[in-house]
Amino acid sequence: MFRGYNLSLSNADISLLGKIESMSLSKITDSLKVNKEEMKRKSDSLIDKGLLSASIQKSNEDLDGSKLSNEWFPSIHADIFISHSHKDEKLAIKLAAWLFQNFGLNCFIDSTVWGYSDELLKELDNHYCLNENGETYSYEKRNMTTSHVHMMLSTALNNMIDRSECLFFLNTKNSIIDDKLDPEDSDQTYSPWLYNEISTFNIVEKRNPRYSLEEVRKILLESEQSIEKRTEFNIRYKTDLSKLKKIGWLDLLRWQQSNENGVKGPETLDALYYIPILEKIYEQ
Repeated sequence: MFRGYNLSLSNADISLLGKIESMSLSKITDSLKVNKEEMKRKSDSLIDKGLLSASIQKSNEDLDGSKLSNEWFPSIHADIFISHSHKDEKLAIKLAAWLFQNFGLNCFIDSTVWGYSDELLKELDNHYCLNENGETYSYEKRNMTTSHVHMMLSTALNNMIDRSECLFFLNTKNSIIDDKLDPEDSDQTYSPWLYNEISTFNIVEKRNPRYSLEEVRKILLESEQSIEKRTEFNIRYKTDLSKLKKIGWLDLLRWQQSNENGVKGPETLDALYYIPILEKIYEQ
């Protein structure tokens, strides 16, 4: 991970960035469809007539947690990790399609790549946690399965954040509580997953991207480029967004305009990193 951005964006904003080609959008949505079909296949094969599937190796009746995690939450190549509320999935997909269309950048959106952890948890609970009556679950056993599955997912998310070069946090009313009257209550989230993702970004080692900072600066100077809330149980997490650079749709538009030559790939992120430098250059 090299840099993160606190991106304020709405569906109205992204429409101002230009039309998203159907081919770019279908690349993301098709992967979501394939993912859901794959999730259903894994769910069906995980437990067949009360028995674990052959794909999950057992030793002394123990599950292979590493293999299970790798099957459901595999690592992939991604240039950008999009951290978002589940309610903003469609917006995240549009952003990913726009980034792929304009810059050839691959984005990670967990729901378009991985199976839903709740489906895996349900299968494990039905196999391991049902009481003898077959209608209720053991509280203690369910605590154990939930802990394992959530730890697998959390570890996989942390790994993807570390592997990606850049993080975009979609800052919307669905993800962050912004209390104008009491600043102490601002920048809080109800989502433990968003809290975990931002906390992970804040502590992972920041590594230089493909070029050194001076090389990127030189390249830029020489190129002269133009510029669902539950009321019965809620927990808030104070989310430290201070290390994420604030940007909005205008910054995305400026970044898009700077790529007038239509370059594709991770190198296009360099212009985003140094937009402030470009602004100072052209002000002089």
